[in-house]
Amino acid sequence: MESNFRKALKEVMGVDKEKEQKEEVKLSEAVETKNEETTQKINQTESNSAVEMKLESVKDTESKANKYSNQNSFAQPTTGAETAIITKATKVEGSLNTDSNIVIAGEMIGDVTSTNSVSTTGRILGGVTCKNFEGNNAKIEGDIKVENILIIKNNCDILGDISAKRIELSGRVKGNIVQSGEVFIAKEAYIIGNVTASTISIEKGAIIQGLIKIKTD
Repeated sequence: MESNFRKALKEVMGVDKEKEQKEEVKLSEAVETKNEETTQKINQTESNSAVEMKLESVKDTESKANKYSNQNSFAQPTTGAETAIITKATKVEGSLNTDSNIVIAGEMIGDVTSTNSVSTTGRILGGVTCKNFEGNNAKIEGDIKVENILIIKNNCDILGDISAKRIELSGRVKGNIVQSGEVFIAKEAYIIGNVTASTISIEKGAIIQGLIKIKTD
């Protein structure tokens, strides 16, 4: 009888052990499945983050590119001409005569003549003669003669006479606006000198210390 009892006990223990092993296997599989799901979620999250970072980077790059393009679009060649650039750290002494567009970010001591456009954010000690002109945060001591459009933006100081077919002025000018076609004077503008043009538009707030003459011929 004792032998039978031991045999029965072993069988019961064997069944319990086998059952326990099966449960451990199931638990292990469940843990592995859960880990795989967690890993997939993490990978997906990292992938989404990477995509978002990439999109943000692209947007940031496009924004910077658009900002640079807007700042320099005036001086971009419109007739296939090349563009010469005088960088911020560069100082040029002597007259400059060219058929290229010119971007002046540095300092120019001497007259500038171009059959195309001139754009500056720097300093020019000399006269400027060109087809189109734009000054932004620039300082110019000399007369500016422009064939078509002349734009003087905020924080720009001009000491000299200016003339063009069309003038848009929101900076400061100490000199006369002579023999011009259309003149638009923004509210930020400050002019010490006479204004002579065929058409003059003046925003409220602009300051003009001088005479205004409308050309009739």
